[in-house]
Amino acid sequence: MKMTTLRDQSKPILYGLVVLFILAMGNFGNVFSSTNPNRGTSEFCDPNLFVACSDDGKISISVDNFNQRFNSNIDFWLNQVTFNSQFNAIDKQLDTLNAKGRVYNSLLNEQINNKFISELNLSPQKNYSDEMMNFIRNYPNFNSTYKLELESYNLFIVDSAFNQEQYEAAVNNGTIDDKINENFELNNPQQAQLLYTRGTTRWNNWVSTMKRQIASTRFNYILGATQSLSNLELEEQFILQNSSFDFDYLTFDLNSIDDIKISDEELNEYYNKVKDDINYDLKIDNKRTIEFVKWNSTNLDSEAKDSIKKLAKDFRRNARRNSFKSALESDNNYTIYRKVELSNDFSTSKSGLASQILDADSTETALYNLIGAGRAIINFAFNNDIGEIKLIDIESDRENDSIDDIGVFHIESEENDGYLTLEDSNVKERLTNELIFMKKIELAKDEFNSLIDNYNKYIKEEGYDNLTEDDLKDFDPLDQWINGEEGISDKLLLRNYVGSINDFTTSFININLRDLFSTEEKIKASLLTSNKGMNYDIFAVDNDNICIIRLNTSPENPSESDINEYKKSELDRLSNSRVNLFIQDQKETSNVKDNRSLVY
Repeated sequence: MKMTTLRDQSKPILYGLVVLFILAMGNFGNVFSSTNPNRGTSEFCDPNLFVACSDDGKISISVDNFNQRFNSNIDFWLNQVTFNSQFNAIDKQLDTLNAKGRVYNSLLNEQINNKFISELNLSPQKNYSDEMMNFIRNYPNFNSTYKLELESYNLFIVDSAFNQEQYEAAVNNGTIDDKINENFELNNPQQAQLLYTRGTTRWNNWVSTMKRQIASTRFNYILGATQSLSNLELEEQFILQNSSFDFDYLTFDLNSIDDIKISDEELNEYYNKVKDDINYDLKIDNKRTIEFVKWNSTNLDSEAKDSIKKLAKDFRRNARRNSFKSALESDNNYTIYRKVELSNDFSTSKSGLASQILDADSTETALYNLIGAGRAIINFAFNNDIGEIKLIDIESDRENDSIDDIGVFHIESEENDGYLTLEDSNVKERLTNELIFMKKIELAKDEFNSLIDNYNKYIKEEGYDNLTEDDLKDFDPLDQWINGEEGISDKLLLRNYVGSINDFTTSFININLRDLFSTEEKIKASLLTSNKGMNYDIFAVDNDNICIIRLNTSPENPSESDINEYKKSELDRLSNSRVNLFIQDQKETSNVKDNRSLVY
């Protein structure tokens, strides 16, 4: 039997999948190219030039090209965004931010695709090879954008319809490039001039697009040759999803194991083992502590606001001349004073801003959880030296819910990258509980095995080991032993389950526990391969129980028609899953520096 996860599949197989949804984003050539040989390294990834760069330099999104992609079709990107707010009014900043997020992801996906097409050398090396010429001849038939452009120039039109023969004739006699370039220049003079300054033409851009699509076809061929499932795998997966099993599972109560101690040495060893594991979230980024005073000038007339601003300027002058502490002690005209510790995260909530800066009466309403206002504070905190003092006039364009504050901000201190320690909030308690649980599991397994040995002795002594299936329909020696043996029923419980394996495994209480012990895959494998009767593998099913399984009935094998229909849907699902996993893996492993918080 073969039971593997998608991540176990080889990455070369996954490369081909990226093309399935990435290449439809435009026809103006490679919009990501850069002449900077060091564009990918963090020290050269200048936010004035690049929205994103990878460490190896193979992925880079320039600010100019990012803006070009967004500004060329703003309405399209904004229409991709659905804004869901607790406020009745539309937050223009957040809409724009989400739209730019779509642009960023589309460009990054394209970059990943281009990277692997280049590395695997799948693009045609000659512009007018036989393969390319055949592709060009047939291009209007499967690229509607290309065909519509030709029709807009009134090229190759006969009887008000596009004529394929005339088009092919222009391709064969070598005039197609001149016809497209001339008409593009006539209809789009500014864009044509921009292309010329870049050393290219509209036709060359179309050729580049065609070459990328040929590379896509080659990827798809690789995919078709490798993306297959054996009949055995298909049958197993069909059974897991659609078939009903009838089995008993005997649980052992973990809470019967108590008084477990964890030494300091064990705790420290475990801490060092897991501190780099992202699932534990123990790594902390560079943090800065800021303090500020604030005056609220919302809904004030200009004269009143000018008066408030004078108070703020006087405070700033005092703080710069003496110290922020001295200004606090000598001037109490401000509305609010706060000190907060911030991370440089684009999200104001993840930065810690929204959770720490509350309004005057210390309710749960954050002062600066808005994108514009929050980013102004975070940018100040991380783009200036320690000790810097600045007056910031903070406004928000959120309709009907405006913020208009004047504040004086001070960067007090900095804490470098590191780890949460065992003394930090809940870390020691969490890791200790995990160690106790894992130790409890091992002790429980030993006792569980001992109890099962006792049960096996019991059925032999009582002569129950020769019972027939008809006997077992009305009599269960396991149930009788549990309820008849003193003290056993407090630890063991026999339960029945009828349904699909997938539904059973997804009903576990603790997902992390399930992952930790690979319980889900173990149970599936056990039920798929076991004969009727007791299986003595022990599985952790939730926070309170471990179990063994006794299979009562196995499902019938699926029909050939069921398998064939399932195969098609499963391959489609597998393709989508592999695409998503591949893209995500590449984003994680390419070490792309995201400059969005500094760019906009």
